[in-house]
Amino acid sequence: GNNVFYRETVMYYSFFSGDVTDYERDVLEFYEQSGVQHSFASEFIGLYGYGLATGNIARVLPYYRELDSELFEANLSMPSKASIDKAFQLAVLLSRSGDTAQAQVLTRAVCRFAEASPQWLMHGTEDVEYLKYQSYCALLEGNYTQLEQLLRQRFEDRGDILYVSQELLVLERYIPQAYTPAIQGLHEQVRAELGRQRESVRTYLKTNNRWNPAWDATE
Repeated sequence: GNNVFYRETVMYYSFFSGDVTDYERDVLEFYEQSGVQHSFASEFIGLYGYGLATGNIARVLPYYRELDSELFEANLSMPSKASIDKAFQLAVLLSRSGDTAQAQVLTRAVCRFAEASPQWLMHGTEDVEYLKYQSYCALLEGNYTQLEQLLRQRFEDRGDILYVSQELLVLERYIPQAYTPAIQGLHEQVRAELGRQRESVRTYLKTNNRWNPAWDATE
């Protein structure tokens, strides 16, 4: 547990596989027993995935409160740039836990952030980050038609395949009402493209004698 690289590996494995057994034992229990705080903000994706997968949202809320207590304020106007991803995650989790009042506060705050973000983003409304923030807002507000359009634009026009794939995975597994036929179709396209890229890398490595035969076992 007391190894940040190991915790990061377990975190991503649990998120993408949906199997939180190792994450619960080697990460959450480590934090709870040692008192060690999170080492990097991206670890919150592990907490987000755990809350969604298990429904035990009460267990992960203290970590969000510890690092970003302002996200629990009833008069929150807009999160900081450092807090926007956590604000979105927390809005989803609180909505699922039944705390609709604070989920609505966060939804409004996330959408305000999305609208204001072109002021500081390098490419304004053309910036891929702007499209991501708008995607957050669309999901939280239940505008799934707009969500599909934004995710498609990020995938097809901005090449944001990894983050789009991650968000689609969450919709498929945990937010079925948002996994509309159009979004499901987009997900199939994204998966096909990831498979094509994976095969391209595999072929390149084998052609240039850089492929480790042991990797065949993971195929």
